[in-house]
Amino acid sequence: MIDCIRLVISKWDANVSGPGWLDRESIDLNRWAVVVTTKLSAVRGGSAPIETQWYCFTEKSTGMRITGPVEWGPTDIEVSLPRLLWGENGRLIRTQAELNEATDQIDEKLSWISPKTTFVILKLSHVELTWHFAGSPVAWVPFYALMKHPRIESLPHAWRAEYIPADFCINPAPASILRHLAQAVSFTPTSVTWSGERVKIKLYDKVAQMGLSQKLAPVMRLEFTLFDTLAKGLLTHDGHLDFERCYQRYREFASGFRDFKCARSAYSSPLDLLLSWRSRGLGPEHEFQTLLSTQSRATRGRYMKRARGLKEVWETVPGIISRLPEDGPPDAPDVVPLDNKQQTYENDNDR
Repeated sequence: MIDCIRLVISKWDANVSGPGWLDRESIDLNRWAVVVTTKLSAVRGGSAPIETQWYCFTEKSTGMRITGPVEWGPTDIEVSLPRLLWGENGRLIRTQAELNEATDQIDEKLSWISPKTTFVILKLSHVELTWHFAGSPVAWVPFYALMKHPRIESLPHAWRAEYIPADFCINPAPASILRHLAQAVSFTPTSVTWSGERVKIKLYDKVAQMGLSQKLAPVMRLEFTLFDTLAKGLLTHDGHLDFERCYQRYREFASGFRDFKCARSAYSSPLDLLLSWRSRGLGPEHEFQTLLSTQSRATRGRYMKRARGLKEVWETVPGIISRLPEDGPPDAPDVVPLDNKQQTYENDNDR
């Protein structure tokens, strides 16, 4: 349910001594990479910003980053929780117990860098809420590439991940490198991104992203990255992540894709757009037939064949909220390394 998070665990005060860092000579540099940077830091009383040196400790095995002023101690932590537990992020955190285990590991690793720091989450700067769904990008992505999310004003950006099939296609975006390829007059997108100021949404094939397409069936990953105020309300009173609150927040944002009538003109011709609408039962039959009558016989046959295939696609991709029951997350496939077996766990809130 949760992947990458950025936590604020301490508020730096230039005039007060903080918890401090472990002596750098005592830190295992085989495990940690250390970078020192200079930042402008504000001080109390409206005084001019001062230059402050900051440490950034990165654990090489997990990518976990701990940062803070040199003279104060840790203030921010950024980490992928599944990487802490399993070394990669193809598996989902499914229960409160797994979430607690991951945050306990943050606390343990933090003590290696700053033994006197107390691990309490004061604020979430950003949080990635994710879930997996069985399905293929060829079926899912062209469907969702037509839709805007109510939290984001800009249109979605659909892009190609790894192949250019000859079936249902749309034109590349103007800035896409595909426009420079002779064979890429049109392409089927395999990923979609919606970018907003405080939320970013991604829908993509996690199996392809991990380079396992030759071994595993595709798994669609829908990811909501929430920033600042949208990441509030996910903590308990004692400063720990609450799994149930995270799941309900995920459902809240997933419900924005309930209305499939919010389409955009993403196709290379009016006939392409009308075809997609007819396939979902949103466009009148007579308009489709009228426009089709102006095309050549070969074009009419091609579009009628597409329409029959697309109708089956739209009917098999329901609104995402219908796949997310209120009482807890549904079953979902994991994407695991080649030496393991792809798994689907039963939904069990007691695990």
